Amino acid sequence: CSQVSCMEDVCGMLPFVRKHVPDQFYRLGSSLFLHAGLLHLLMTVVIQLYLMRDMEKVCGPFRMAFIYLGSGIAGNLASAIFIPYRAESGPAGAQFGVLATLIVEVLNVWPILISPSIALGKLLAIVFIFFMLGLLPWVDNYAHIVGFFTGFLMSYALMPYI
Repeated sequence: CSQVSCMEDVCGMLPFVRKHVPDQFYRLGSSLFLHAGLLHLLMTVVIQLYLMRDMEKVCGPFRMAFIYLGSGIAGNLASAIFIPYRAESGPAGAQFGVLATLIVEVLNVWPILISPSIALGKLLAIVFIFFMLGLLPWVDNYAHIVGFFTGFLMSYALMPYI
């Protein structure tokens, strides 16, 4: 079987419009809402409750949704470019984008915080640990890295400055 028809068999969903051309671009956004099991879903929910709840209060639901979806789609696009024949699921790029937004928020309110270096150090330690976990087999670090940098840039463009 060719790589394209194997991809259609593995990933399912809707068939290709043109038989030998992978043209299912809707997968870049839909994989943000798919998970590879209950443990993956539980980790996603915990990270979203821990990180996104506070960020949504700070920047509002529309900015948060735009950063989340933009980082996730950029991370999935990088994953599709660098690892083209492997099915990916989950919002890892989007979650790294939210983590980058937290770092930008700490940098923006640096003079207001009591101990900003400790807050930034904690966030950078979390980022380092998550990037090291991305080196495990079957974990897509391309989506993590691109989602992080996309979230960093989008948050500088969209976040209100105090």
